[in-house]
Amino acid sequence: MDLNAIVGPVIAAVLPPMPVTVRISVGQGPTAADGGRPPLYATPGAITASIAGDTLTVTGQTAGLLQPGQTVSGSGVAPSTLITEQLSGAPGGPGNYLLNNEQAVGSVAMTTSLMLRGNVQPMSARDLRQVEGLNLAGVQWKVYLHGEVDSIVRAERKGGDLVVIPSGPHAGTWLVTVILEQFPDWCCAGIVLQNGA
Repeated sequence: MDLNAIVGPVIAAVLPPMPVTVRISVGQGPTAADGGRPPLYATPGAITASIAGDTLTVTGQTAGLLQPGQTVSGSGVAPSTLITEQLSGAPGGPGNYLLNNEQAVGSVAMTTSLMLRGNVQPMSARDLRQVEGLNLAGVQWKVYLHGEVDSIVRAERKGGDLVVIPSGPHAGTWLVTVILEQFPDWCCAGIVLQNGA
């Protein structure tokens, strides 16, 4: 039973959801001079693209990977423009993408991001028992997000998504360390504050 769907409106009246930025982990980058392998993220992204009708045509890409659910911004791009599906091209790269609305924009520099609504809450005793074996230290909270995030996925060499809270008492960058609950349109994730490096 999806209790969050039942009590969500009541919780939102007491603790309104805030917009948070999510940086989706897509694996490791190339080996650096010091031997380290920095993580790569799908967002934020930087592209050169045009829009005709409901189709985004990406001709250049300097950062990130394109995925459904991302917001596209740029000069002349309508607010709240979202990628809904990839139509052609290499996964996440240059090609054609279906958008949620129709518009006409010439070839310009655009950025992509993933914004979700979230509620930050303290971890309960049950939550702390669930993450007890992870050997984590630091500031730990949980966040309810209206969307999907992942913690570490070793098979895909992903180090966990980052949740960036822009303001308030929990402002900062948080690493998703464990998924406590997962439903089709929301999840509850355990998060640990990062030092920003």
